[in-house]
Amino acid sequence: MLSVANLIAFIASRGRGFSGGPLFQQRYQHNSPGLVDMVRSFIPSLVAESHKGECGRIGIVGGCKEYTGAPYFAAISALKVGADLSHVFCAQEAAPVIKAYSPELIVHPILDSSSCEREMSEWLPRLHSVVLGPGMGRSDAIVANARTIISKVKEKGIPLVIDADGLFVVTQDPSVISGYQAAILTPNIVEFARLYEKVVGGKPDGVDPAASVKTLSSRLGNVTIVQKGASDIISDGNQVLVCSSEGSARRCGGQGDLLSGSMGTFAYWAHRACQENMSVKGTESPGQRKLQRTGGMGRTWNSDADQDFKEVALENNGSLGSGGQLVTSRVAIKVVQLARSWKWEFVPCPLFLGEVALSF
Repeated sequence: MLSVANLIAFIASRGRGFSGGPLFQQRYQHNSPGLVDMVRSFIPSLVAESHKGECGRIGIVGGCKEYTGAPYFAAISALKVGADLSHVFCAQEAAPVIKAYSPELIVHPILDSSSCEREMSEWLPRLHSVVLGPGMGRSDAIVANARTIISKVKEKGIPLVIDADGLFVVTQDPSVISGYQAAILTPNIVEFARLYEKVVGGKPDGVDPAASVKTLSSRLGNVTIVQKGASDIISDGNQVLVCSSEGSARRCGGQGDLLSGSMGTFAYWAHRACQENMSVKGTESPGQRKLQRTGGMGRTWNSDADQDFKEVALENNGSLGSGGQLVTSRVAIKVVQLARSWKWEFVPCPLFLGEVALSF
């Protein structure tokens, strides 16, 4: 059964078209014609009784002297997708620049300070998800603080997306994230190869890359891996999903930051939806087994899967049970379908992000 994080990753990942052979596609490809409806089901309703922050308080850990754009794109994406509040925890020199980009962001200049651990400990209980890595830099002080932040996030059980320089931290010491199944790692091909060599040893399988992604996830204790590329490969160590839909051919800077920030918001929404619907636990029902078969690896999502989803909820008096984890993963593909085109098709980016948020 796919993990919650895997489904979120599946929302977030969209490739340019799959270049592998028919066997690879038959084994791993996963199409989702009903995905938009499923994404809608996890988006919080805007009601008069809601309070500021209920739709998501997202923390972006990143931003140094050299890189101020990356954390901005991640943070503003989290907001434009639908989060209420977006915090940026950055180095002191980066803070004034990031503040100047947008009045919507809450900027904390603590990432390279000696008070980072104390201040993050105060802020983490208020956050719904954390994105670590965009523009973070690799100075000794920042890397040390990043390791501490990962540990604190794990203690709180907060959904965690790790990208860019955050992956450098994980590659240095994979034990910092091993076994934390609320985490999603989003490496590109080069970052994946480095992490694979560190954890598994040797080079990834060039003939069957999905097998390598699955192996790495398994070795990391079933942390969800989203390997970005011509086709995006997602695995929780048990199953593999491949997104091969055609997207933008551009590969400009900032696209990964749009992805990670958006994924941070959806990670919170999806985890919250499953928590709300998984209060009833017990043995797997016939409907849950049917749902697993319908949404299994290599099968096509269709209206039957949506009906099975409803059957599981009915059998559990409204609870999705373990089937909710499988359904949640479907959310992941939508974000990158948007993110791959956001930056290059429209300017300024934040305005278009707002239009995208309204469009679906």
